[in-house]
Amino acid sequence: GIVLINVITGLMVDTFSSIREEEATRNHIQKTQCFVCGIDRAAYEDLSMGKKYSSFAQHQQLEHDPWLYVYFLVYLRQKDRTLYNGIESYVSEQVDKKSLDWIPTQDSYGIQHFKQREEARRQNSFLESAHDQGAKDGAGGGGAGGGGGA
Repeated sequence: GIVLINVITGLMVDTFSSIREEEATRNHIQKTQCFVCGIDRAAYEDLSMGKKYSSFAQHQQLEHDPWLYVYFLVYLRQKDRTLYNGIESYVSEQVDKKSLDWIPTQDSYGIQHFKQREEARRQNSFLESAHDQGAKDGAGGGGAGGGGGA
């Protein structure tokens, strides 16, 4: 009898510890990975977007709140298909095909906006340095082939 009780107790302890482990793993994923786009906290923070853009927590809560996607799908189901705009038609078609292509992957509006601003800043910086270099070369005194003759 005592051996059977020990076996049952061991199975219960083992089951509860595996459940606790699974819950810890789920909690870790929820804290470190965006449910919608899949980007992880480290990759998001490596972008160094600064204070002007949202933190990872804000990204999860504002940009990629899963409930907003659910509400949008419910909205589409209730709306007359003949009244869809372009985005609504596209998403509806993707949902009908059971495709997830309409859901952002490793991306968000904030990330796109930041990358566009950074690219524009880099281009402006390049143009300014090229302009400054051209001004230095032009003001260098005489230049090639500029020597008088008569």
